[in-house]
Amino acid sequence: MLGREKSKDIAASRLKSVLREDRTTVSARDIALMQLDVLAALSGYLEMERDEAETAIARDRLTGKTLLEFSVPVRAVKRRR
Repeated sequence: MLGREKSKDIAASRLKSVLREDRTTVSARDIALMQLDVLAALSGYLEMERDEAETAIARDRLTGKTLLEFSVPVRAVKRRR
């Protein structure tokens, strides 16, 4: 049963990726590159769960604008001297 759930999760992730790419002109590759850049920029300020980071692109139905949503669990804020 565990294998089935894993396959289901993988399929759902792939479908989300295809839908996200279909809704915008941003490719999955470009989204992944943006996510790496954002994580690199934030790593100077935050201790993060990098492997749990998620990026989503959506279209605001009211304005028609494309929204980039970035979510990453933060463990701690790094102290700056």
